[in-house]
Amino acid sequence: MSLFFGNNIALKGMMAQQAALNVALNNVANANTEGYSRQRVDLQASNPISGIVYGEQLGSGVDVANIGRIRDEFLDYQLRTQTSELKAHTTVHDTLNNVEIVFNETARDIGLSSDLNKFWNAWQDVSVTPASPAVRTVLMESAVTLSDHMRQIYSQLSGIREDINTQISQSITAVESIAARINTLNTQIANSSMNGETPNDLLDSRDIMLDKLAEIGNITVTKRGTTGAVDVKLGEHTIVDQAGVHTDEFDPATVKGGTLGALVKLGGAGTNNPGSVQYYMDKLNIMAASLANNVNALHVQGINLDGETGESNPGAQFFTANDGEEINAANLTVNSAIQNNVYKIAASNNEVNLTGNGEMALALANLRTTSQISDSEDGSGQKTIDAFYQETVTQLGSKVNEAESNVINQQTLVTNLSLKKESVSGVSLDEETANTVVYQHAFNACARVISIIDQMLDTVINRMKA
Repeated sequence: MSLFFGNNIALKGMMAQQAALNVALNNVANANTEGYSRQRVDLQASNPISGIVYGEQLGSGVDVANIGRIRDEFLDYQLRTQTSELKAHTTVHDTLNNVEIVFNETARDIGLSSDLNKFWNAWQDVSVTPASPAVRTVLMESAVTLSDHMRQIYSQLSGIREDINTQISQSITAVESIAARINTLNTQIANSSMNGETPNDLLDSRDIMLDKLAEIGNITVTKRGTTGAVDVKLGEHTIVDQAGVHTDEFDPATVKGGTLGALVKLGGAGTNNPGSVQYYMDKLNIMAASLANNVNALHVQGINLDGETGESNPGAQFFTANDGEEINAANLTVNSAIQNNVYKIAASNNEVNLTGNGEMALALANLRTTSQISDSEDGSGQKTIDAFYQETVTQLGSKVNEAESNVINQQTLVTNLSLKKESVSGVSLDEETANTVVYQHAFNACARVISIIDQMLDTVINRMKA
C-alpha cells in the first residue's frame, strides 16, 4: 500500500477537524446573536477500500457529512404557542389596566363613586335648606363635576379604543411585512437545498420571522415537501404557501391568540363581553342615561324659587345633552339655565311655600336608594345607580386581576420553555471551548502523522540504496 494513501487519510482528518474547529468558532462568535442556533459538524467514516490487505476493507479516513443546526421542532412549536398566549394575556392586562386607571376608583375621593356620593348628599342638603343659594350652588357644582367627570372618562375610553384600532392596523402591516419576508426566505432556502447546501443561517432567519409572527397571533407551520420551505397560517387564513403571499384578504377576526387576537377582542362589541373596552363604555352610557332620565323625571315635576314648574318651564330638565342628541356619557351636562341661576333648581313640590319646601329635593336625594337601572334586555335585575356603577368597576377589577394572574403564570411557562430551548439550541461557551481543544488536538495529531509520513517518504526516496 502506498504511503500516499496514509498521507491522504491524515490530510482528510486535518480538513475535517478544521471544519469542526471553524464551526465551533462560529458558534462562539454568535453566542449573543438573536435567533442563532448552535451548529454541529457531523463526521462520518469515508468509504472503505476493499481487497487491499488480505481481502479486507480498509478505512480511508473521515468526511464531513453535514453541518446542521441543533433544533427541537416540537419545542419550537410549544414555545411559539405559549408565547402567543403570553402576548395575548399581556395585551389584555395592559389595556384593561389602563381602563381601570381611567376610572381611578383605587384613589380615595376622586373617582366617579365619590362624585355620585357628593351629588346625592347635595340634594339632601338642599331638601333641608331649599332657599339657601350657597347650598344650591354646591348642588349645581357637584352635578357639573359629576357630568364633566363622566364625559372625561368616556372620552378617555374612546381614546383607548381608538388606540386599539391603530394597533390592529399596525399589526396587520407587520403581518404583511413578515409574510413577505418568509416567502423570500422560503425561495432562498429551497434553492440552497436543491443545490445540496444546508442553509442554516437562512433557516435561523425564517425561524426569527415565525417567532415574531407567533407573537402577533396563533400560527400553524407546515413543511412543504423536501424543499425546506413552509406554508404558514395565521388564525384561519393561509398567508404564505407555494403560490406566494396571501394577506390581501386576511381577516384579523379569525386570530385567537397573540397581540392581534387580544386587540380584536378588546376592540370588539361590548355586549356580554367584559373583556372589551366597549363593554365599559356601554355601561357608562346606561348609567348616564338612567341618571339623567330619573333625575329629570322628578325635577320637571318640581317648582323652582321663581315659581316655575315643568309645565310652565319646558326647559326645566336638570340634565341635558350638550349636543342636542339622546343623553349618554359622552354628552351629559347640567342644564345651562341652572348653571347660570341656581334658583332654577326645582326643590319644592308646593307652590304655596316655595322657600321652605324641599320635598322634591328629598325625593331626588332618595334616588340614591331607588333601584332604577338595568342592562338586561327585559329590564330585570334592577339596581341603584351606585350599585350598578360599583358592580361595573368591581367586574373590571376582577378582569384586571385575572389578566395579571394569567400573565404571571404564562410568563413562568414561557421562561421555562425558553430555558429548555436555550439548553438545546443555545451556545455554551464552556462546551465550545472544550470542543475547540479536542478538535485542535485531533488536527495536530493528523499533522504529526503527515510529518511522519514525510520522513518515511524521504527515507524511501532519498536514503534507500539499490
